[in-house]
Amino acid sequence: MYIRYSFPYKMLDDLKMNINNEFESVFIEIDQNLHKLIIGDIFRVPGTNAPISLQRYHKILHMLQKK
Repeated sequence: MYIRYSFPYKMLDDLKMNINNEFESVFIEIDQNLHKLIIGDIFRVPGTNAPISLQRYHKILHMLQKK
């Protein structure tokens, strides 16, 4: 993920997952005036277990709803 230097951001480590050779996610929060943006990147390695990856997606979505 590329973040322009002029955007103040913070990493959302509680949404970060790194499961070797299977699944990765990273999320940031950007404050722009009166708006707060949460931007993320999720990657599942092709050929890995899709149902388990879907469980991970759901876990992340659930955590995002609380923000």
